[in-house]
Amino acid sequence: MVSSGGYPRKLTTTNITFAKYGIWTRKITNVVCATKVPFSVNNQNIISQIVRNTFKATGMIVVAKQKSFS
Repeated sequence: MVSSGGYPRKLTTTNITFAKYGIWTRKITNVVCATKVPFSVNNQNIISQIVRNTFKATGMIVVAKQKSFS
């Protein structure tokens, strides 16, 4: 991904691909867990909103987990 100006992106395409793969293989269950994956981003913490916005920009759809009544 190329930055549109301003600040450089916090997540690289490698980080995004790794997180998407973790979600597809069900090793990562939600965005909060994806933020805990060790991203090497200049020793800065990544907040979950950045990951949500990045996933949304790449075309992933956010779905709320359904409650089970059992």
